[in-house]
Amino acid sequence: MVDSGSNNGLAGEEMIFCEKNADERVDVIGCTDGVDIKNLPVGKFYSVMTADNGEEVIGVFHNYVNYGKGKSILIKSQCEAESVKVDDRPVKFGVSQMIHTPDGYVFRLKYEDGLMCIPFRLPIENEIEKLVHVDMTSQMSCNPSY
Repeated sequence: MVDSGSNNGLAGEEMIFCEKNADERVDVIGCTDGVDIKNLPVGKFYSVMTADNGEEVIGVFHNYVNYGKGKSILIKSQCEAESVKVDDRPVKFGVSQMIHTPDGYVFRLKYEDGLMCIPFRLPIENEIEKLVHVDMTSQMSCNPSY
């Protein structure tokens, strides 16, 4: 899912944990069913994404909260900090409804239940080593107020 109003991306069940940020933890308020979740680790995650040309790549998501359940949430401001353009409105409003990376990858967004979603899946076997890695978010801590 794409969210424009949160501070941190949330890694769901279709992302694999790669590396923990040094002792960084966050509380997620009202994350699922209005339940507050405390003291979750933050780190780098991988997920397989299919580009518009059919190529599968490893999406690299820095500074994501390790939730591990449900769908992952992509934060638009974290992508924009990496110069990744997120057109998260429906095509009927005159945008591409896609994600465009600085290195030329394009990923189509799907409209599901009123939300824009990205088809992610967990990497299998040696995909992390074999597939091209594409940074989707900045390695800098996300602070949308600057």
